Order: sequence, then C-alpha cells, then structure tokens
Amino acid sequence: MTVSRKILVAALAAAIGIAGGCGKREEKVRRVITSKDGASVAVVKKSGGKEFVVRDGARVGEKYDRISGTTLSPDGRSVAFRARSGKKQMIVRDGVVIGGEYNQVAAPTFAPDGKSLAFVAFSGKKTFVVKDGERVGETYDGAGRPVFSPDGKSLAFEASVGEKAFIVKDGARVSDEYDQTWSPVFSPDGKSMAFEARRGLKRFLVKDGARVTDEYVKIWSWGFSPDGKSLALIAMTETHSFLVRDGQQLGEQFEAEVIQPMSLVFSPDGQTIAFAAQKGDKWFIVKNGLWEPRTLRAEVVHGMVFSPDGKSLAFWARRGLKWFVIKKGERLPGDYDRPSPLKSSPDGPKLLITGVRVGRTARVEVPW
Repeated sequence: MTVSRKILVAALAAAIGIAGGCGKREEKVRRVITSKDGASVAVVKKSGGKEFVVRDGARVGEKYDRISGTTLSPDGRSVAFRARSGKKQMIVRDGVVIGGEYNQVAAPTFAPDGKSLAFVAFSGKKTFVVKDGERVGETYDGAGRPVFSPDGKSLAFEASVGEKAFIVKDGARVSDEYDQTWSPVFSPDGKSMAFEARRGLKRFLVKDGARVTDEYVKIWSWGFSPDGKSLALIAMTETHSFLVRDGQQLGEQFEAEVIQPMSLVFSPDGQTIAFAAQKGDKWFIVKNGLWEPRTLRAEVVHGMVFSPDGKSLAFWARRGLKWFVIKKGERLPGDYDRPSPLKSSPDGPKLLITGVRVGRTARVEVPW
C-alpha cells in the first residue's frame, strides 16, 4: 500500500468513526468527500432525523434538517456545506454560519487558495452573491455560480436583470448586455477573462470586454491555452463544424452529430488542440482540426488529458455500463463502474487511473 493510500484509509476510518471506536449503528453515512491529496475526509452523517458533518473524526458545527453541497477547500484545511434548518438555508464553513440565513442558497465555491468562499443566495424573487459573508455587487433577477480567478483575488459571475444578461467582476458590471451569457472563465495566468454570449440566434465569445470571434449557430466547446495567450473554440455554422484558434480556422470543416461538451484540451506546450467528435455510432479524435483515422465504438467519451510531454493522449470511454481508458488509441485493461479524472502521476512519467470497481476505489499507474 502506498503512503498516500495509507493516509487516505486512516483519514477515512477516523472520519467515519471506525478508528476511534466512536461509530454508532444508528448513524448512517450519506456521503464521503476526500481532499485532493487524500489526507482529509469529510463525511455527512444522519442520526435521529438530523444531519451533520464529521471531518477527520470530529463533528463540525451543529445538526441540521438537511445538508448538501459539501466541499473541502483545495488545500483540504476547510469544509463548507449548505444546510437547511426549518424553512431557512445557510452556508456553514468549519462550523460557522457565513453571512446569515436565507430563503435559499446554492452550493458554496472555494477560492483556489482556500481562503475565500462564495455562494449565490436568494431572497424572495431576487438573487445576490455573497463572498466571505458580504454581498458582492447588486441584487439581480438571476445569478450564476461565482468563479474565482486563479490567484483567488477576483470573483466573477453571470447575472441577469429582466431580459438582459451580463457579467459581473468584483461587484461591477464589466460587459455589455446580451440575450444570454454563460459562466465566465479566467485564463490560467489570471490576466484575461472570457465568456460565451448570445444575441438572437447567434453565439460568440467575449474576451476582456470585446467580442473576439465571429457569430455562430453553436459553440461546442472552448478554452484558453496553458499560457493564457491563446483562445480556441469548436464552432458550428448551419452546415459544418470546425476548429478556430485566435480567429483562424485550423484543419478542415466537418460534419459531426456530437462534439463532446467541454472536451477541447490543449497539450501542455499549447501546440496541439484535441477533442472528441461523434458520427453515427463511432467516436473520432480530432487534433488541430484533423481527424485521426482510428475510430472507437462507445456511447460516451470523457475526460481527455495529455501527457506532460504532449506526445500521448488518454481519455475515458463508456460502453454499456462500464468505463475504460483509451491511451494512444488503444484500450487499456480494466473496467470501472465510475471514473475519476485522469492525471499524470507525481512520481514520474505515468498515467494515474482512479475509478470505482464493485464499490471500491481502484488506483492504477501505467507508463505514458
């Protein structure tokens, strides 16, 4: 058993109440959440009709009628959740209610450094965003889930008043009004912010307040390059789809019934853009706008990731009820009931595969 695995098992046992002998048969485990490094575990339990959270073996805060949206901060040091008591809802962080009680709240979001916490709250028919207990911006008819910049210093979200939608950053409107907007995305370096917008039947991307693409019938997927300097999207007109990078079409136009949503991924050096496209019952991998000759029969393709050197590509695929991994066009041994994101192992040039098999978490490392 690896060190990280031992840490996870010990933390999980402590959180559920096995290691310390505090387990009670009348307590039911509703959900288990682990930190990214596996060192911290939060468990939502139910006892006597009430729900509560246990983190690393100790109860966090009070008991409530209902708990949901439980999340650990990226560094694993803090836990937050949405709680309901009677007709009121609230966000609780490390046992402390943040901001007060509301008619309704959405699940909380941590900043990347774990220091700040934001969420959407509802009062009557109005909506507003709360960050660290204070309102951010105005009161709106609607607001989307808040997004933090990579350094955690800025907070942005989509909002609407009447029939018009716009983007709010750090409490101020920073865009024109549109018929519809989607959640904003910060570039990896945090210097730029972009979002998808719609006017009439046409969609386009807006970056740093200015429209940076043509208008399209649909935008299948889009994203920033790793250095934040380039923006790519898979666009669709009335007849074809194609890949666009910084306003220039890459590769060929093609017909596709489905482009896997949010599947567009850059290689680490930003030179290659890949995504998955479906035609009939076959999936194809497209790199820089060119379709690779190999095909894959599957219902779903998900979670594409490049190796650190950009030479290999791996992703999950599902056929029937079973998930499996494709690497360099070949199916790897092993089926899973539920997949977790593919990652490069910190111990060397290996692909880390994590998934659930028959109710247990399985971890496998294979060479890239």
